[in-house]
Amino acid sequence: MSASTVGRPLRVVQWATGNVGRHAVAAMVDHPELEVVGGLVYAADKHGRDLGDICGIGPVGITATTDRDAIVALDADCVLYMAAPSTLPPDPPVTEHR
Repeated sequence: MSASTVGRPLRVVQWATGNVGRHAVAAMVDHPELEVVGGLVYAADKHGRDLGDICGIGPVGITATTDRDAIVALDADCVLYMAAPSTLPPDPPVTEHR
């Protein structure tokens, strides 16, 4: 699946905003074929903050959340899962391929 095959930017969620995730957000925000629609964070002090501010690129208008159900409800085309090993859930989430 690409933006050219679906006729619109791909809706992407960033799962975790640590050392790797913050760089992914910075790369995706200005990419013409991607639309960042959400960001999952693990730290309570990041919950409710702007995803861009968390990642050091300034506000992007996307509120980060610790709520996994809210992230799943976004119905994104893709989730970039970049959680550090120490924050991995006991059973990583399983999603259906569409």
